[in-house]
Amino acid sequence: MRKEASKMSNIFPKKKQHQILLLVMSAASAAALIWYALVDPARSSLKAAAQGITQLTSKLQAEKRNAGLAEGFKNDLETAAARLRAIEEEMPEGDLYRWLINTLLPFQAQHHVEFSSFEPPQPGDLKLWPNSPYKLSAFSVMGTATYHNFGKFLAEFENAYPHFALRALDLEPVGSDSGSPEDEHNLRFRMEFVTPVKPTNTR
Repeated sequence: MRKEASKMSNIFPKKKQHQILLLVMSAASAAALIWYALVDPARSSLKAAAQGITQLTSKLQAEKRNAGLAEGFKNDLETAAARLRAIEEEMPEGDLYRWLINTLLPFQAQHHVEFSSFEPPQPGDLKLWPNSPYKLSAFSVMGTATYHNFGKFLAEFENAYPHFALRALDLEPVGSDSGSPEDEHNLRFRMEFVTPVKPTNTR
């Protein structure tokens, strides 16, 4: 070591060595100053910017998902409103007694069902659910038909008016008190059903 030091002292004078040492220390100080004054804050700013971009991206994705959900909900609402309007077109309104006759007579021709009596509808104040604009009304019908024809009529009637609810059904053979052989296979029926009534202000 002493030999190397002596060699260095021979190459660089002490004054020159001191200047080199100062230069190295100055360079190290300048590098540290640049690091802490410029590079490190820049790295912190870039890191904060990257975190901000990540958060903003997540927020935008969440808003996009929410927008998609809102659009889907809007479409579902429009579909439900269209279905409700279609159902309301089939609801009784106005003169309920005339509506009952006009609704059932086409089934009589199609399925050979004879309607003998249409009892006056019984509108009530009972509502389907709170704040609903629809009230329930009860309808009663009597007639005769074969078992097969009545079954077909009832099935098609319920399919055509799914919002109707059959509340009572009485069946009995006509032949039990009729002397006609043609009535042996016929049934006398009385059916009662309830349905929501379209409010007069609903259009």
